[in-house]
Amino acid sequence: MIDPIRHPLLFVAIVLLSYPVYRGLALAVFGNAAGFVAAVKYLRTPSTWKPFNDPWSEDRLLDLQWFFFIALCCGFVAALYQLCCRYAM
Repeated sequence: MIDPIRHPLLFVAIVLLSYPVYRGLALAVFGNAAGFVAAVKYLRTPSTWKPFNDPWSEDRLLDLQWFFFIALCCGFVAALYQLCCRYAM
């Protein structure tokens, strides 16, 4: 189990220093910078307007891309923190 309370500075350092990994994951999930910008615009659109503006398939694809991006970023941080706590501390 991950316990960020035990080593909070290590946890914060891993989250902040993993920016290049987040950027690489964003390029892998969204394809390019334009895909990421389109996904951010989708995320900022109110839920009441989404059915009128976007087709259903594009709506679901962007939801799935955001889910995978956030899951991969959180999983990377959790795995690296677990490795650091287990073997280095």
